Amino acid sequence: MKLSYDGSGFSGFAENVGVTTVAGEIRSRLERVYRQPLPLTCSGRTDAGVHAREQYVHFDVAAALVEPERLRRSLNSFLAPDIVIEEVRVVDPNFSARYTPLWRQYRYLVLNQELPDPFQAQTSWWVHDQLDRAAMDIATRKFVGAHDFSTFCRRPRSKPDASLTRTILDARWSDRIDPHGAPDLLQFEITASAFCHQMVRAIVGFLVDVGRGRFSCEDVEVILGSGDRSRVGNLAPPHGLCLWQVGFEPYEQNRGATER
Repeated sequence: MKLSYDGSGFSGFAENVGVTTVAGEIRSRLERVYRQPLPLTCSGRTDAGVHAREQYVHFDVAAALVEPERLRRSLNSFLAPDIVIEEVRVVDPNFSARYTPLWRQYRYLVLNQELPDPFQAQTSWWVHDQLDRAAMDIATRKFVGAHDFSTFCRRPRSKPDASLTRTILDARWSDRIDPHGAPDLLQFEITASAFCHQMVRAIVGFLVDVGRGRFSCEDVEVILGSGDRSRVGNLAPPHGLCLWQVGFEPYEQNRGATER
């Protein structure tokens, strides 16, 4: 299933006891339809408050039981508008929403102006400090490539020795056209084969601090190579982040589409 959601009212994608999650809401509806346990596998486990424009999940059930369009309408009648199921398909048993994709792309919005904007409050981080975009652009380019992102990731408790090396395929800042007329809405776009926990928010928080002058462009290699999480500042807030696209073909073949 291909879906999108506004993460504002959810404690993340993954299920957790006692809280409302995207996966929990979808699974409970699916199990009412099929009357059997149906755990979900997703392309990216977004944190509390994080949105998704393009998320994929899969679940295992006999194909003969699935009527894709009927199931899509049924789920949307309960889940929309906070969660919208855009497409339902029967796929090859070897397909995995987690392992089949070749890359993921996230976007983060920063509203850089003197006053906050109520129309952007749920989907962007308001930063009133004047930012040095040139410095941010230079620092951003230094993240592209394969690096150990221990400095910018939350290490998983269940796998404390897990590798945090990730390959960034592309990263860039751009000005985004805002339908409400905000002139200073900045968009950060980052694409990688995979991400580790809180990686994008940590990178965005650091790059904004570069723009504020708290770090220099030359600090990137030193801090990235230190592996010391305490060397960087606070995480960017979750509500500015969106899982934007999940790719099933090599990234370079899709680069033109992702830059629109």
